Amino acid sequence: MSRPSTIDRLPREIREKITELRDRGRTIDEIKAKLDELDLAEEVSRSALGRHIKKVDQMVEDMRRARAVADGITRSFGDIETSRVARTNIEMMHALVMKLMMGADDEEPVVLDPKDAMFVATSLEKLSKARKQDFDTELKAAREEERLAAMEQASEIVEKTGREKGLSNETIEVLKKEFLGVDNA
Repeated sequence: MSRPSTIDRLPREIREKITELRDRGRTIDEIKAKLDELDLAEEVSRSALGRHIKKVDQMVEDMRRARAVADGITRSFGDIETSRVARTNIEMMHALVMKLMMGADDEEPVVLDPKDAMFVATSLEKLSKARKQDFDTELKAAREEERLAAMEQASEIVEKTGREKGLSNETIEVLKKEFLGVDNA
């Protein structure tokens, strides 16, 4: 098992500052100079910083790629298949978490400190809740669709029966509105 890099051993605020500087387009040398200002010159080598930046850049690229795939899936499914896209995203997140935990082909598995382990557990819990919420939304939509179909069918029966019994259009509309809640006006 590999030990955490010198960057990973830095306080969270410093790691966040490195990420912030990189997000603002700063080069490795500029970030290293900022770390030197913070008296971290001896703790962090340029090569360690470079490896860290490369790893972060790769993660950002992976996220961009995943977002592009999700967007492509969304466009190909259209609005009707939103639940499938949500399920695909949930499955992709599960796969990414497993890849992280197992390590890449040439890397050791990731060792998490208790706080990071809690973060992963919380993420998985939220994914499970998202899956349940997706299912509940789908079920609610199916029930509403069934209800509307039943009302449409009942409306057609009232209209057909009313015509057969010689009721006026006005009377049929009143019956549909009063008994079915259907207002064709």
